[in-house]
Formats: sequence, structure tokens, C-alpha cells
Amino acid sequence: TNFTYKYYGDEVRNIDTKMVADYYRNGYYFHQSQATSFTVQVTNTGNVASDCVVLGFVTSNGDPDAPLKKLFDFQRIFVKVGQSVNVSLSVSPESISLVNKYGNERIVPGKYNLHLGDYMNNNYVHHRVKMIGEEESIFD
Repeated sequence: TNFTYKYYGDEVRNIDTKMVADYYRNGYYFHQSQATSFTVQVTNTGNVASDCVVLGFVTSNGDPDAPLKKLFDFQRIFVKVGQSVNVSLSVSPESISLVNKYGNERIVPGKYNLHLGDYMNNNYVHHRVKMIGEEESIFD
């Protein structure tokens, strides 16, 4: 079975570093909010009704401490032939934080790329996120 993915949101979304850091500092490591949630439409274009696992990966090439890619959320759904289902994935404070070589965890301003869909098979939609504000230290 084949699936296609569409994203209907803003081309680039700005997210405040302090807001995300405050969630993390207050123990909301996996907090979901409208500002950090992204909805993608999944359509079954194949001939068989099937489950689909929608993966959300984040990448950044602006910080040397950033991993090459990091899974931030996923959801398994069932999609009938020719039907579409909307899936919401959220970037949590934990998934966007970076740890440097000294063990300092922080939320870093900059540009991040979200890959929503089947990233491993190069079948996904791309979305950009810009973390705005000052660098916020979480744990020193």
C-alpha cells in the first residue's frame, strides 16, 4: 500500500525558546500545545486498506550539538483505500532540546526542519520551524 502526505500549515512557524524552556523546567517534558503541533493529511493511494505509521523527525544543521535526526513523535493510524486521515504530531520540549559536550541541556534559537511522514523511505512532507528568542539553559 502507498500513502501520500500533505501539510496545510504555515511555511515557517516561529516558536519562542522561553515558552518551550519554561514547559521543560516545570516538568512538562512532553508538553503538547497548538504552537508546537503540526497536522498532516495522510491519504491511502494504494489498493489495500492498511495501517500507516506517521513519523515526525526533527533535524538542524545550525548547531554542532544537534543530532543528525531525532524522532519527536509518531502515530499509528488505519486508512481505508482512497481515504484520508489527519494526524497531529507535536514537537515536545524534550525533543527540541540540545545537550552540548559539557552536559548542558538547552533550547537553542535557530532553524529546524521537520519531516512528517515516512522519512526512512523518503516519502514525507517538509516543514520549517524557527526557534526565536535567547538561548535558554534547562540543566547545567
